[in-house]
Amino acid sequence: EEDPDPDSSPTVVRRQEVPDDKVGWDVPWPAYDPPAYTSPHLAKQSWADPDIESVRKIFPGFHPTWNVIDGTVDRRSTFTEYLVVDDTPRYVAGGSSWFPLRFEPTRSRKNLGITQTFA
Repeated sequence: EEDPDPDSSPTVVRRQEVPDDKVGWDVPWPAYDPPAYTSPHLAKQSWADPDIESVRKIFPGFHPTWNVIDGTVDRRSTFTEYLVVDDTPRYVAGGSSWFPLRFEPTRSRKNLGITQTFA
């Protein structure tokens, strides 16, 4: 039987091996370069940020403010302030720094009711 939504099929994402002694974000590891990935079915949601690298190619001045309410989007974590490296938040619980919602890596974003534009 054909899958009615091809984007719902599992995608293989190759994860970078991380030695036990390099798991914490506070441990320097310049060679760490995880793949950026957003599940296609999440990327289509109206509440999800667009791919941030694609947006920055079109609008180089797009730099969300992390750990605060950024205009109409609440980008604060529910339990801790998160580390930002190269203008990209690090997921405090591990994994890639890219998270499929509003680039607030520990919960879905809270829209405060005003449309956000990338100009």
